[in-house]
Amino acid sequence: MRHGYEMIAFGFVLAYVALHVVFGLIAPRDAAWGFDILLYCRWWLRAIFFLLAAGAMSLVHPAAMARAETAWAWAGGRLSAVPLRLNLLKTHLVLFAFSAAVLFLLETKYAGGDARWMSASMPLFLKRSPLSSVPLVLGTRLGAMLGIPYLPSLQAGITVFGALSICGLLGLFLLLFRDARRAWLFVAVALASYGITRLLPGYIEVYGVYLFFLILFECALVHYCLTGRGTGYLMGALFLLVLSHIQALVVVPGAFLVGAGVSWRRGRRWRFAASWVLLIVALAVVYPLLRHRDESFQVTREVVGLVLHGDVHSRFWSTQGGTHLVAPLIVLLTARHWANVADVHALVSAVGVGLLLPGLALWWRERRADPLIVASALNYGLYAIGTVLFYNFLQPVERDWDMFGPGALFLVVLAAAIWRHLPHEKLRRTLLIVFGVTAFVTVLWLAQQAGMPGIAPPPEIRIGFTSPD
Repeated sequence: MRHGYEMIAFGFVLAYVALHVVFGLIAPRDAAWGFDILLYCRWWLRAIFFLLAAGAMSLVHPAAMARAETAWAWAGGRLSAVPLRLNLLKTHLVLFAFSAAVLFLLETKYAGGDARWMSASMPLFLKRSPLSSVPLVLGTRLGAMLGIPYLPSLQAGITVFGALSICGLLGLFLLLFRDARRAWLFVAVALASYGITRLLPGYIEVYGVYLFFLILFECALVHYCLTGRGTGYLMGALFLLVLSHIQALVVVPGAFLVGAGVSWRRGRRWRFAASWVLLIVALAVVYPLLRHRDESFQVTREVVGLVLHGDVHSRFWSTQGGTHLVAPLIVLLTARHWANVADVHALVSAVGVGLLLPGLALWWRERRADPLIVASALNYGLYAIGTVLFYNFLQPVERDWDMFGPGALFLVVLAAAIWRHLPHEKLRRTLLIVFGVTAFVTVLWLAQQAGMPGIAPPPEIRIGFTSPD
């Protein structure tokens, strides 16, 4: 193997496999919950994992890579021979129908009783959001009118958003690549990201709905960065995204900087300023009008209640064993905190990391200025900082990965933006090395969370920060 990007991909797989072997088979239980899936697998699932790992390792040899590419080309040729004479609209309709059917079959099993995730006692920015709550509340009320129980109607509504999200992913990558082959490849990469896929089949949280609005925003951002047009579309998508969840604020700096740069070059500074003033005014007016269980969203009250210390239930001060408070700086300096951050990223989108690293190596040679890469890098950077600041710091719950689940899309879009300028054959070779092992691990995690036969039930969530090191 002569190419540097292939060596980086190979090194990623080697480290990925080693971490899963160490923490899944050798290290003490719960040492790293982002890498311990093999602990819950039966012998034949472990055998498949090692076979896939061996296959990925063998690709270091040029002859093995050549055979793998021949098999890939044969499979692609067979698929392309299938007569699909559908326009884009019909393709999305067929994809929605197929996705909805699959997601309903894979619907998340939930045994939480009354779905306390909608409780008014939960902090706003963690578990509730205006625009994400509204369609789910309306869906459950419609289900009640039709005689459908609360939880099934709630899960059905979330599953519909999941099918819409899969269609949105196809539209997003078609916009980005203008090439159906790469678009479908990155739809597969996105679905191999545990953080995205887990939210699609009726997951009882608002994050699946937030993911849908995040995909719409990414479509608007890609269109704006590539064409320099569509300011209204971008601002409208940003308006809906911020209403869908407060953590969407991480995308605001990127959208602002890219918009400012494009407007400056095109001499549209006043239009740019007016659009942002209009966005701020619209959010200030609409946000308080949205209600959840007959209670309006009061941002100021939620934030004040969040940061006031002196209460052991305060989210700003992590609890130690549920008894006394630990200063945030102490939390940030503990090894356990950083291990939790690494575990979150391992679950959210390891396959995204596996594509990003070799993509950066290739892009560094060309160093093309691209506003989409700049915006996507800023979005992902702020998201990554958010995981450091919030996980086990403002949110003292281990294994509660779902708050950052939609953020897998930031990583996948950044990788896609970098690969957009790179040769297709290099992307194909990198995917051959990385995709098999990481996609299989995603399937194992999904099976574990669904309680499927052959994999033990997932470990229970631990609430309360562990003692500082």
